[in-house]
Amino acid sequence: MNNDMKLNSQAALGNVVLTITTFVFAAFIIGPDSPGYPEDVGAIVGLVGFLQTATLLRIIAGSMRLYGEEDSLFVGAARVAYVGAGVGLMTTLTPTFIANSPFSSTITADLMSDVGTSIQNTIFILVAVWIINLTRVDSGKLPSWAKTAGSVQAYGSLVAIFALYFGLIPASIFVPIVVLFGIVLYPIFVFGLSRTFAAN
Repeated sequence: MNNDMKLNSQAALGNVVLTITTFVFAAFIIGPDSPGYPEDVGAIVGLVGFLQTATLLRIIAGSMRLYGEEDSLFVGAARVAYVGAGVGLMTTLTPTFIANSPFSSTITADLMSDVGTSIQNTIFILVAVWIINLTRVDSGKLPSWAKTAGSVQAYGSLVAIFALYFGLIPASIFVPIVVLFGIVLYPIFVFGLSRTFAAN
């Protein structure tokens, strides 16, 4: 394993931990019924989100290196997901900068936090399309369980996100959907990808 793939593997493992940490903050510390910027833990949540998105960027870039650039659909999906995640990266720290700024602003930390959350939903679509194409071009590098988890997660996420977009998901099933696709299947896929990076 070369140093580049070792870093990709470590980034993937870090992304798993950070994804679960983000969920713990959102579900148990902040609470799903608390919109806006959480002043007590906002700075910590922002830093965790920043690191989570930074590791995702590394994973996407590493996947292009791992699977090459022969398949134009995969490369296109990876590049679009990379750009989308880059936009998301900028929204992670912005609410805290606004909240702690010594200067007044016409944009509130609450507004920016809510906008960032909405942007994340679009990023989830882009990442799902990237995962679909990654599992499609994979020829045995990924463990079979990771490939299955990735496919189910990506297709399931697309259905759930578009159902959310059209207002078809009630609050009662929103958290179970997030747990299944974002906290169970996504980390399984990324953990498998970390093993694939480590083996190459």
